[in-house]
Amino acid sequence: MPGVAVAVALVPPLATVGITFALGRTDLAWGALLLYLTNLAGIVLIAALVFLLTGFAPRAQVIADERHTKIGIITAVVAVVLVSIPLGIQSWSGIKTNRDTSVTSERVQAWLEGTGLQETGIEVDGGEVVVEVVGDTEPPPTKPLAEDLAKELDAPVEVKVYWTKRQENSAASEP
Repeated sequence: MPGVAVAVALVPPLATVGITFALGRTDLAWGALLLYLTNLAGIVLIAALVFLLTGFAPRAQVIADERHTKIGIITAVVAVVLVSIPLGIQSWSGIKTNRDTSVTSERVQAWLEGTGLQETGIEVDGGEVVVEVVGDTEPPPTKPLAEDLAKELDAPVEVKVYWTKRQENSAASEP
């Protein structure tokens, strides 16, 4: 059963690395590689600690090979720490993006209030905000929205609004 757990933790991310690199999606490939390395470092560290703490490794051998044991544990800890750095950066970036998208969604709803338009999509990427709306009337000017978002996000933003006019096409059959 442990072999299956290790295979499930390592094979899918590694396969994803190969597939996404082949498709030219290096952004996804690097994310999958980070997941693979995270899983590998965690498995190695925990396995080493379990072997030591449960007595699976003979005590006499651990004492005789103390230097190698320390080097192995230290290497595993360093690997976990090194993998934690990009994970932390990625997590912080994701939290900021989610916060910015949530704030933007609230401000867009206020901007559209009373217009009869409906927001169908929001994408926040750094200083660029893309808003998609659908409705019968033209959207209000975007400058007030951009200024409001710049205040809320505490950074300059460029707002692009894509408006799809709701149209109806109907027909009736003849009796």
